[in-house]
Amino acid sequence: MQKSPTLIPTRRPDVFHYLEPHRFLRDLATHYKTTRAFSLRSRSEDIKTCSQSLVSQILNGKRQINRKNLFELATFFELTKQEYRTLEDLLTKVKPEVSTPIQQKQDDSLKPVAPKNHLLTYWLNVYLRDLVKLKAFRIDAFHISRMIRGLESPERIKKSCDFLLREGFWRRDQAEKIRAEDPMVVTTIDIPSAKVRKVHKKALAIAFKGIEQFETGTQRKASTTLLVVNETSKHELFSIFDEFHLRLQKFISDHANDGPGEELIQVTCHITPIGQNNPS
Repeated sequence: MQKSPTLIPTRRPDVFHYLEPHRFLRDLATHYKTTRAFSLRSRSEDIKTCSQSLVSQILNGKRQINRKNLFELATFFELTKQEYRTLEDLLTKVKPEVSTPIQQKQDDSLKPVAPKNHLLTYWLNVYLRDLVKLKAFRIDAFHISRMIRGLESPERIKKSCDFLLREGFWRRDQAEKIRAEDPMVVTTIDIPSAKVRKVHKKALAIAFKGIEQFETGTQRKASTTLLVVNETSKHELFSIFDEFHLRLQKFISDHANDGPGEELIQVTCHITPIGQNNPS
């Protein structure tokens, strides 16, 4: 009896080598098929938001990818955060040959806002930027200090408020009410790593303080899981992390127009190396 041919592993395609998103996804599907058990049918059974026929049409170039279905495709193909962002950028470069005024308006809505990276230059900017969406918000430094449970002084809060207004992260509407300027894109590009680390450290410090302040289950959620991984499973773990991040971003987008909120909630997730075979 003739043996079944052995699958020959292939390298994961490099998204930076592609100009058309569907070609990258097609090669990524081929890569998955040669390195593990993978099929469009089985994935569509797991990812209910993507039908097998839809994905097949996209891979064959018969159906357009847009920023809406890119969220589902990112989950379907387990895209990394970098791959997702690169494909999103590529979508803005694909324009129809003939555009009606309505089509042009739709195309413009798909263009990402230029990243305003300097929001991350101080941790408080990030928090105040979204605090404005709460019902009780008013631009008063002492009131805001109480809203954030004294995490920062009124003097420093005033500086951040001035920054957010000056740089366009906030705007005043016709009724002189402060509103967040949506949509907003923020990345860590061109931000010194020390600044980014400070934001992450503050987020963890706030989470640490929350352990003392709030009951688990009713007011907060916390979970710590230790895993043993190798290079292959570590890549899969990072993909799960990135998938959750994409779903979280979609959640934010889906609820952007819900109206004034009740609470500002921090979601902090991190993957941290603990033990290694060859300690230095």
